[in-house]
Amino acid sequence: MRVWAPQVIHDDKALPTFDERISGYDFNAAKTYLEEMPKAEKRKYLYVVQRLDRTFPLLLALSVGWSILRLTPKGWGRARYLLPLVTVPAMIADYLENLAVAGILTGSAEDLSPDLVRFASSATQTKFAFLTLEFIVLAALIVMFVYRRWTVRKP
Repeated sequence: MRVWAPQVIHDDKALPTFDERISGYDFNAAKTYLEEMPKAEKRKYLYVVQRLDRTFPLLLALSVGWSILRLTPKGWGRARYLLPLVTVPAMIADYLENLAVAGILTGSAEDLSPDLVRFASSATQTKFAFLTLEFIVLAALIVMFVYRRWTVRKP
């Protein structure tokens, strides 16, 4: 993300983009970000980053979901096909975050809505909470896979 994300500098320090702030952000942080963001960087965010973010959440959910499906033991029956659905909430939260951030960026700092910022920040936090959950599931399945490979050795 850092490669194509807009660079916003405040007090000689690069500010993280909205979707890089794991713990969210408040109204003042969003307003400062908008005030310091040059118009060219705002256009870059809206027309480059947002375009990439149209497909990224789906591709991430599909790839992690596929990995979860492949690593889930076949003996788990139908649960094996339900477990990859753990990726769906993070994908939905990511799309909601993208819509909210686009709403923030299409306006000016003076017209910024505290409710929109609160919603966008909550979507960001929710996205990261669900991403954490899906990667915990994935890590647990990897550990189980490695354990099975080491303990079940064929002569």
